[in-house]
Amino acid sequence: MKLKYNRNSELEIAGFGLFKPGAIVEVDDETEAKRYLDSSYFDEVKKRKKIVKVKKYKTKEVNKNATRK
Repeated sequence: MKLKYNRNSELEIAGFGLFKPGAIVEVDDETEAKRYLDSSYFDEVKKRKKIVKVKKYKTKEVNKNATRK
C-alpha cells in the first residue's frame, strides 16, 4: 500500500521518521499502514486506471448530385 505525506512542511514524526512534503511510503503490512493512516499525517494513494483516448475520425459525405463550378 502506498501512503503519501500530506503536509507542506518537513516534520519528524515520533516512531515513523523524518518526512518531507510529498514523500511516499510503501507499506506491506496492513496494521502498519493503519498506524500511518491513523496519525492523520498520511493519505492513501489510490491506483488510477490509465485512460486510453481513441481519436474518432469524421467521414465526409459526398453529395453526388452537387454540381461543380
